Amino acid sequence: MRENMKQAKTYFDDRDFRNDDLLQQNLNNCEFDQCRFIGCNLSERDFSNSTLIDCEFVNCNLTMSKWINTSLQHVTFSGSKLMGVDFSQLNQILLQVGFRDCSLQFAFFQDGKFVGTRFDKCDLSEANFTQANFSEAQFPDCRFFNAIFENTNLEKADFTTAEGFVINPANNRIKKAKFSLGGLPGLLADYDLEIEQMSTIITRQQR
Repeated sequence: MRENMKQAKTYFDDRDFRNDDLLQQNLNNCEFDQCRFIGCNLSERDFSNSTLIDCEFVNCNLTMSKWINTSLQHVTFSGSKLMGVDFSQLNQILLQVGFRDCSLQFAFFQDGKFVGTRFDKCDLSEANFTQANFSEAQFPDCRFFNAIFENTNLEKADFTTAEGFVINPANNRIKKAKFSLGGLPGLLADYDLEIEQMSTIITRQQR
C-alpha cells in the first residue's frame, strides 16, 4: 500500500473507502489502483484528471460528479447513482467500464466510445447517446425511456431484454444489433405505424 505525492498527483493503492472517508479528500489529479468505494456519497465531487485502475464503486452516490479527462481502466459501478453524469469528457485511452443495477438517468454519453460496454439492469432514461459509439454494447434488462439516440453506432449491440427505447434505424447504425419482437415498436415509432400483437390478430379472426 502506498499513499504519497509525486508531481502533484496523489496515489492510493489497494484501499477501501467507506461512507465519508473521502469527505475531505481532493479527488482530482489522483491515481487509484485496485481501490473499492463502498457506500460513499460522492455527489458533485470532481474526479477530473484522475486515473482509476481496477476499481469498484458499490452503492455509491455519484450524481452530477465530474470526470473531465479522467481515465477509467477496468472500473465497475454497481448499485450506484450516476444521474446527470457527463461521460463524454472521459479520457478514451484504455477506457473500460461496466455498470450493474445503476441509476444513469440524464447521463451524457455524446461522442464517447463505449464499445462492448455492459449495462446490466440499469436505468438509462433521458440519457443522451448522440454520436456515441456503443457497438457491441450489452443492455440486459435496461430502461431507456425518453433516451436520445441520434447518429449513434449501435452495431451488434444487444437490446434483447431492454425496454422503453426509441431508435430510428434511418438515423442510427444498427446493423446486426439484437432486438426482441417486443422491441419492434421502438424501432418503428418514428414511422407512425400501428403495430398489433399477433395474439390480438388471432383473437379477432376467431370471432
